[in-house]
Parts: sequence; C-alpha cells; structure tokens
Amino acid sequence: MLGLLPGRDACLACTPAGNWLSDFQRALMVTSMPAPDQTSYNLSFTAASLRPELARIVAECYLQAGDWDLAKDRVLASNALQCRTTAGAERQEREMRRRLVCLTKDQITLLAHATSDDRAAMARTAPPFQR
Repeated sequence: MLGLLPGRDACLACTPAGNWLSDFQRALMVTSMPAPDQTSYNLSFTAASLRPELARIVAECYLQAGDWDLAKDRVLASNALQCRTTAGAERQEREMRRRLVCLTKDQITLLAHATSDDRAAMARTAPPFQR
C-alpha cells in the first residue's frame, strides 16, 4: 500500500518494499521511452534464435523455388524445419524468411552452400530487417 508519512514531502510515497520514489520516478516506470531516432527494432532473435542450420534449409528451398511464397509452401509442406507443431513450423519459417529476404541472391547462395562456421558468422552479422 502506498502512503504518505508525516513530515515527508507530498511528492514522495513509500512503496511496499519501503523505497521512496518521487512522482517523476513513478512516471518513468510507466512511460514508454522511444528510441531517439524513432527506429522500430524487431526483437525476433529473442523468440527464434539465430539457428543458422535452419536458415540454410530455407535458403536452399528459396534457391530451388526461386520465389519466397513457393519456398514457404515447400518448407511447411515437407516439415523441413523438423518442428513438432504446425504453429512452430510456421513461426520458425516466418522468422527465417524475414531475415533472409534482406539478403541478396548471392548472399543467399553463399548461406545455402557455406560451412557451418561461415553460416554462424553470417547469422550473427546479418543486418537488421524491417517489419
């Protein structure tokens, strides 16, 4: 319970843990703080790890199909990403495709045929993508 103590400034309140916070500090806790340049960052790396071995599979399907929609259909129809659920496969495919679509065809070819160490390095250094 928040409450004011006698003799304390009215702008200070005591939290249940006994810490004193000003109105400004409490406002900061509930106010979103946009990035200075208003850039929107997609944090999908937290939901789907880099998984360079899966990126190779999606890259190979794209190179064979020549079209992202066809590659998506092939990956999901064959369960190429070896997911237990359809929803998991769709999520993994979507995240891989959103990353790979930012690459050039030469970069996708390199990713599809590179060694595992090279794929891991490419995954870590990939540019951010837009939503």
